[in-house]
Amino acid sequence: MGRLTYEGFLDYWPSATDPEAERMNALPKHVVSSTLEEVEWKNSSLISGDVVRRIQGLKDQPGGDMLLLASADLANSLRAENLIDEYRIWVDPIVHGRGKRYFDGGVSTVLELVGTRTLGSGAVVHTYRPRS
Repeated sequence: MGRLTYEGFLDYWPSATDPEAERMNALPKHVVSSTLEEVEWKNSSLISGDVVRRIQGLKDQPGGDMLLLASADLANSLRAENLIDEYRIWVDPIVHGRGKRYFDGGVSTVLELVGTRTLGSGAVVHTYRPRS
């Protein structure tokens, strides 16, 4: 996650008591930032410098999937380097009319739809993978 997402999550999750808090606090978290000097949330590590190389190194390690949350700039950087294996695009039944674009940067990525799921809230989750 990027710094802003990290700071927002840090305000809530470490002291949260809801059912997901234990899992969220136990998961390893990687924070990409050029301004933070340290991270304090349990199981967090700071990524700075050559972010693309560091993320590729994490992808090369054995283990589970990595999830990128709410970090448009980071998503664009990783997309430009073909480091995103799957996109889950949530369409919520609300229109804000503003916000950061997730697909800026002049790089085209052709995607293939591999799944769609409608949630009880009316949100729709589309799952895409880059076409080879």
